[in-house]
Amino acid sequence: MRISGVKLAVDGYALMHNPPEDRRHGHPDAPTGQFEAIIAEIHKAGLTADVHAVGDKGVDWTLDAFQKRPDRPARCARCGTESSISRS
Repeated sequence: MRISGVKLAVDGYALMHNPPEDRRHGHPDAPTGQFEAIIAEIHKAGLTADVHAVGDKGVDWTLDAFQKRPDRPARCARCGTESSISRS
């Protein structure tokens, strides 16, 4: 068996910059700095980071962390918000 990557989530419910008042919004699974440190350790180990991000803020956190190591492969699942498409 060979391990090639690590799957993790940045947010459970949608972590949003401006959540609607009538809806429950997400909380990060880890603070920004800790999340970026986890991604950095995954990359340092030579593995691919595969992140599940639902809300626009979670997507931004993910893309910010990925941009710090553009030489490493990374995937973002469900990163289909308008802002993420323009950044990718």
